[in-house]
Amino acid sequence: FLEYMETVQTPSWKRRAHAFAPTVSFKEVEAMHRALYLANLAYMDTEEEIKGGLDHDLSEWKYVTAKLNNAPGEPAHYIAISKDSLSPESSLPMGLLGRRNSLDVLIVVRGTKDFSDGL
Repeated sequence: FLEYMETVQTPSWKRRAHAFAPTVSFKEVEAMHRALYLANLAYMDTEEEIKGGLDHDLSEWKYVTAKLNNAPGEPAHYIAISKDSLSPESSLPMGLLGRRNSLDVLIVVRGTKDFSDGL
């Protein structure tokens, strides 16, 4: 079966099969890169490393808390909130008493850091 599929799915066949696939914009690629960066922070060893990763100038997230030790049923994670949701000069709609109607929360969960997580 594999030998047959290799004869059918040649490089030129693959180019034709993907010729009409929708393109990905640069903005979407940047968003995916930021999301992967935030997911990678969950594998840091200390809370200070996570805070440092979230505190750079371009970050839109503010660190809240983290649990770095995982157990069965209790995965390691960190939580951050959007800085835009906290700033009064944001253009988001305001609710009663000057509070935001919504709050963006980032919850990043990781596995055990074992090889089996990759499988």
